[in-house]
Amino acid sequence: MPELLTSSAVTEEQRRQNDGHSHAVVIATLAMLCLYMYLFTSAAHFLDIPHPREVAEFLHIDSPDIFDRGQNVDTELSVHDLQGFGHPDDGLLVVFLVIAVGFLCAYYLPLRYKQGSLALCSLIAVGILYGISAAAALLLAHLLVYLVFHPGRKLGIWISALAGFAAYWAFYFDIGSTGRQVLLALLLPLLAIAVYIYGVLPLLRYGRVAAVMRTVVIHAAVLTICLGLVMDVLGGIGFLVPLGVLLFFFQWARLVMYHIDYQDGLVPENITLDRYLAVFLSPAVLPTWYWAVTIPQGYAYINNRFLCEDKNRIVLAGLKLMAIALLYLVFWYWIMRHLEAMFTGLGVDVHRNSIRAMIHDYTQGHEIDTLSVLLTSLLDLVRTILTFAGVVHFKVAVWRICGYSIQPYINKPWLATNLMSFWTRYAYYYREFLVRAFYYPVFFRFAKVHAGIRILIASLAAAGVGNLITHIMKQNLQHGMHAQSFSYVLATWPYFFLLGIGIAVSMIFMRRRKRRRKPWTFDRWIAVDILAAYVTIQYFALIHVFARPTEASTLEDMFVLFMLGLGVDLQ
Repeated sequence: MPELLTSSAVTEEQRRQNDGHSHAVVIATLAMLCLYMYLFTSAAHFLDIPHPREVAEFLHIDSPDIFDRGQNVDTELSVHDLQGFGHPDDGLLVVFLVIAVGFLCAYYLPLRYKQGSLALCSLIAVGILYGISAAAALLLAHLLVYLVFHPGRKLGIWISALAGFAAYWAFYFDIGSTGRQVLLALLLPLLAIAVYIYGVLPLLRYGRVAAVMRTVVIHAAVLTICLGLVMDVLGGIGFLVPLGVLLFFFQWARLVMYHIDYQDGLVPENITLDRYLAVFLSPAVLPTWYWAVTIPQGYAYINNRFLCEDKNRIVLAGLKLMAIALLYLVFWYWIMRHLEAMFTGLGVDVHRNSIRAMIHDYTQGHEIDTLSVLLTSLLDLVRTILTFAGVVHFKVAVWRICGYSIQPYINKPWLATNLMSFWTRYAYYYREFLVRAFYYPVFFRFAKVHAGIRILIASLAAAGVGNLITHIMKQNLQHGMHAQSFSYVLATWPYFFLLGIGIAVSMIFMRRRKRRRKPWTFDRWIAVDILAAYVTIQYFALIHVFARPTEASTLEDMFVLFMLGLGVDLQ
């Protein structure tokens, strides 16, 4: 059975003891962030210094593919839907500057202000990047969650007034005449106070009603998507979700984790607003905010990891991870281009390292053999790991330099000798979310069933159903809440089924098999470790044939390619 990500509680006194300063560490951190700004943003243009591509040409480094049109290094770290910025690199520069400011606040401010300052920096950054209405909508959504989970008459009045004011800035600012705006700015906070005192608080006194209200605010994203799908099916009439609300919806998985922590009694009833906001609002969530949204879980884990050891050791660990992320972000495309050239030179068509391109070529009548399927799917996974690792390592590194000693999201997945281990190494926090939200509830529900069957059902519930639901939500939030987005992900169901089956089989096997040696011990069994690692990775890569459909492909086409990868030619 999977183990949960846990940590010991840390007292405020322990945090004060760990809050020592080192100016050398600060200089090193700022230097690393300056390097990121120089490589990936328009900083060179603003400072009128040579661009990264010009420096590469001066050093006779011939790799033009790694640069973008602005002569900066192209990167998967990005910000989209910007307001008032001429180029995305300018927005990324703002993100790095906010990260630097957040780091300095978390490093030097008194302990009581550190976490709240990170939330404030993040809100300001959202306002700069996406507009004040987006920041206000994001704040409003979290205020509603806080008011439902942590009601209090005196403080709740002020917070509900703040929610009303945030609603004004989110939805009514700059609409109508000046007099109307002033009237709305005064009335909405008063209306919010009245609704809270005479509507919300009385309802929260009833246990079952309060539980339903908490579930509704946590799963607002799910309910909105369902409503959008129903409206699209019935009349083709959709609706736009404000960007700030969309940012809130993308935190659904972490909200679920917060809810689970709350139900388990791990969230204090009297948690302050700034401590609550610090769970969800951090500079680390800003770059490529729709990737790895489960970092770093709910309240309990992140709170227990804040200054849980010497602060400078945590920051240095973040710098190390940031340096590793830099290598991934800069060189991933160069690595993939050379791998493609190598296999093409050997006479193997790897279809531009893309499963989707391979499926497209197959539907166009191209002949494909088993070796091509295996290598293409494997290189597609390598490309995914290289691009994904750079982004998630950077996100975790930012959490660390802000004082949170959290585990990496991805941790050497190529060392996994079974699928359960690979899934943990490949998507650590996402796997933890699926385990706590889907696996454990189902596993303990079937307490009287045979252990092997329990593992199978729970694994399919987590890696299959839960994983599928999460991908459906992400697809609808990114590409629009309509039936086409839903059906696109639903058509990939064999991938989720095979993943769940594979994880269940590996768990059952490892449960029954007594371990006689540690994997990767250099002895006569090392060849078995290598073979097990390859089979594990190749299986995970191959089932992605079902996760990369094209417009012209059918489930039959993907099944034929999958079986071809297993050596069975059904063409």
